[in-house]
Amino acid sequence: MASALQLDTDEALTGPSDSDPLDSGYVPPDRPYGVDDNAVTANGEREGESLDERLRQETPDVEPGLDESRSGRLVDDNVGADGEATVDGAGHEVGIDGGAASSEEAAMHDVDNGIEPVVDETPAEDPGVTASLEADLGDPEEAAADAALDASDDPDFGPDADR
Repeated sequence: MASALQLDTDEALTGPSDSDPLDSGYVPPDRPYGVDDNAVTANGEREGESLDERLRQETPDVEPGLDESRSGRLVDDNVGADGEATVDGAGHEVGIDGGAASSEEAAMHDVDNGIEPVVDETPAEDPGVTASLEADLGDPEEAAADAALDASDDPDFGPDADR
């Protein structure tokens, strides 16, 4: 009956073969706990410990610090009519979101390269962009003709586009 309840190690793949997993036991640590404590003596057990003495013996739980560079969970902004997320790459960060991140999400970290992003409403406010656009424009009529030719076959921006 015991062989039906406990698999042999050859069948269970949990240790060296031909050894009984129940033979390996618990080995207590080689540190004395409370040897010098008054509470382990007969007199100490009769008197008991005060609450202050017990609180002094406790060690506080150390909470792991949050990794400030860890990226938060990204949530899709666009949801289609069927309730499924659309695939356009747009989303926003919602923070750590309970901490139950997948390993891929937990591996993502924000890196500060010291590069400041351009946050202008329009790139025309940037003097470098303005100078580049002015150099590329050349003749305005020629640029308008090129743009009209480029857009003539485009279904979204051409003459047949729905506006």
